[in-house]
Amino acid sequence: MAQIDQITPMNDPDQFVIEPVSKDKQYLGNASVVHAFVGHFANDVMRAYDGFLAGRTPGDEAQRHINSLVHEYGESFMGNDPRYEIAPWQGVRLRKSVMYLVPNYDCNIDCGEQLFKFLALQCVKCSIGLAKGFPADEVGENLRKCLDHHRALILGVHG
Repeated sequence: MAQIDQITPMNDPDQFVIEPVSKDKQYLGNASVVHAFVGHFANDVMRAYDGFLAGRTPGDEAQRHINSLVHEYGESFMGNDPRYEIAPWQGVRLRKSVMYLVPNYDCNIDCGEQLFKFLALQCVKCSIGLAKGFPADEVGENLRKCLDHHRALILGVHG
């Protein structure tokens, strides 16, 4: 790692540049990667739940698939997936932000899994809204805001 400036003491961790990520991994500090990462998750969850709503998939099968996605993406967010490299501010360091976002946060459950379980619930609510005939524009806007909020949290730029 290289020191950014000479004024700040060497023991200040904010003054170091992170080494480049291997080209074999996707970096979850990259906005394009995070945009796709969250979007694919939402798409897969909604597709699984839509299968249940349309009667093509039994409810327990849809739930198992969604829970599998929650676990997979939660593991990636926590740095436990070899396909992804997490940024220094991600993983357990985002626990406090996740605690504020997720109602009834359980300290005994992995924060990555809780983050994606909460996002999955929001996606399911959007699918239900569409199935009940709520305006697609309104549901789409609510989903976009939710996805953007999660993307900002993962990127460390949430408000």
